[in-house]
Amino acid sequence: MNQSLFYLLASVATLSMIPPLIVAARRWSMLPRARQFLAAQVALAFVMDAGMFALGRMGLNNLWIAHIGEPLQTALILCGFSFWQRHEVARLALRVSVPLVLMLWLTLTIGFENATQFSRFSAPFQSILLVAVAAYTVVTCAAVATDPLPLHDWFWFGVGIMLYYGTYAIVEPVSQLLIPSAPGRVWTIFGVRAIIAVFVNLLYLKGMLCRVTPPSFGGFSSRPPSWSPSSSLR
Repeated sequence: MNQSLFYLLASVATLSMIPPLIVAARRWSMLPRARQFLAAQVALAFVMDAGMFALGRMGLNNLWIAHIGEPLQTALILCGFSFWQRHEVARLALRVSVPLVLMLWLTLTIGFENATQFSRFSAPFQSILLVAVAAYTVVTCAAVATDPLPLHDWFWFGVGIMLYYGTYAIVEPVSQLLIPSAPGRVWTIFGVRAIIAVFVNLLYLKGMLCRVTPPSFGGFSSRPPSWSPSSSLR
């Protein structure tokens, strides 16, 4: 894949984040807290992608943006998914994991990563963690759901996270290995990732459009109180 085609696909992937953000902005005061955190993650991803796209077109290194932004995205996703947990222990575990993930990211970044290269450790770890959290959430919520799964926001966001970060877990280390010998293949990998990102953003859009109702399990509602706080593509 040549660079021109990649940048075209990257542009489409970045722009595909706008529809779910528009829906979230228009319904913000009505959105459950989980969707608010995930909308914030998509907004952060949009800013990151736009910045990386601009630097890439100027021939400047843009990978440092991902090294800084990815742990913030992970934190927002973990906080968002915590509101969909059926049990208080699971909710607390996800929220407690946020500072732990940030500390681990800082340790890996200082000790093992190079901010001008693809992530070999931090990004794969965060991706695997998010896939596990999303899978657990979908399975546990589906086990007690009394209506079709597509009616629930956690279903669409969970599937989207599993798809996006499931592929992303291997993209970074593989790309770093291929850069010296086959840089053209790296463009192809990220072009395919851009296509996946477009599909994932459509899943997010569907999740944002779900009807706002309190969940029917555990007596726990993710609906916010009366006051009123995304693969990213590199």
